[in-house]
Amino acid sequence: MEEHIIKLSEKYLFPKSPDLVTETKNNLKEIRSGYGRLYWNFYNAHDECNMPTGCGTAFHSAHNSAYAKLLEQIILDIYKQIEKYKLSHKN
Repeated sequence: MEEHIIKLSEKYLFPKSPDLVTETKNNLKEIRSGYGRLYWNFYNAHDECNMPTGCGTAFHSAHNSAYAKLLEQIILDIYKQIEKYKLSHKN
């Protein structure tokens, strides 16, 4: 999904602005790190999980779902911009 966002950025949003494509890549890394870690902590690092028995592995991948939903929204928003401004494929 990240790669799709980058491709849309390159071809539709910023075809003449490689610096903004680079910024998009960097922003996605920061979002993944911050948002993913935030949800990891919600599911796996709360006080009850720090007990001797922990919370098990049931939620070890739950942060991925939360991040995927965010990326889905970003992709939908990009397509709305493409449609609204009739952005055409460049390249």
